[in-house]
Amino acid sequence: MSPDGRYRAYAESEAVASQATNAGSSECQNTSRLFVASPKSKNFRPVLVIKPLPERHGNDIELVDWSPAGHHLLLAQGWWEWGSDVGGIVVRTYDADSENLSSEFLVDEAFSKYVGKNCAGVFHPVGFSSSGKVVVTAAPFFDVGEDKPVEDSCVQQEGFWLIDTEISAASQLPDNYRVERYARDFQITRLAPSAFPELPVNIRRELERRRCTIPQVRADKKPQNVIKGEFTRKGQIDWAALCSVNRVSTILVFRNASERNPSELAREADIDKLQAVAGDVIAYSRTISRVGREYILSHYGAYGGPKPPTVDHQGIDDAFEGKASIVHYFHAGRWRKLAGAD
Repeated sequence: MSPDGRYRAYAESEAVASQATNAGSSECQNTSRLFVASPKSKNFRPVLVIKPLPERHGNDIELVDWSPAGHHLLLAQGWWEWGSDVGGIVVRTYDADSENLSSEFLVDEAFSKYVGKNCAGVFHPVGFSSSGKVVVTAAPFFDVGEDKPVEDSCVQQEGFWLIDTEISAASQLPDNYRVERYARDFQITRLAPSAFPELPVNIRRELERRRCTIPQVRADKKPQNVIKGEFTRKGQIDWAALCSVNRVSTILVFRNASERNPSELAREADIDKLQAVAGDVIAYSRTISRVGREYILSHYGAYGGPKPPTVDHQGIDDAFEGKASIVHYFHAGRWRKLAGAD
């Protein structure tokens, strides 16, 4: 969410298996999308779609930050080829006011102008300066397997650089430069899976592989949004975690403590679960918890909704704190939504 709360954005990446043309085995292809909602329309609309290309079947979009003013969104557009070391990152900005997306060569052009020739380097976006200029890290460019940078690598050592996108200029920053954060949803505390020592090792590794972080409602309490219970059958211990990737959270349910093929429930943008809690303080307010038969039946009796099936194990209460919740309940091979708090 932009600092003034007027614009919201999230990114998603969809991976599908396809048949490899040369080996008869399956490979993944990604399609990534950037969505933005403006004050004129609260509905999200796609402003960037990246489709798989030959030798670039993998791609993603990482949202980095909003500018302190002017509604510019900084993002990293990644690409790679599955099963190889080939890949890279493109630094881009999206101007939400004018609805313009920058060139893929935004940083390359600024560095080439700075050194007066074509410039190769490894560039990563890290944020904005207080004046609204783009801050990146720059490092030497190496060919795969080589120990020395390529001949036209214009960066000799890694460091911070300031990119003025208005005039396509680059200038070096001190090594101790501190990057500030301006997006409202950066106020959300997100913990690494390693912050939950009770997690089985195989599930922790799967969450890390998916690049999950666990969003927190209250930083002053013990870690939240990782739970265990009998969610799919009585007598079996399952684990559930609220996994946030690129500021979008999904409930992952690991049946019988297995990391394989977890159920994915209730995918929602983190910014949709922000609310004011004290004056101008914005807090994340989505929590998951374990609930039993009494809770499910009493809330059905109080609020109606879909009639619960025979309740012989536990459900997952998915709450927007202080407002409402729904219960995810597994029955007859599928997840059902039942009444929670109102």
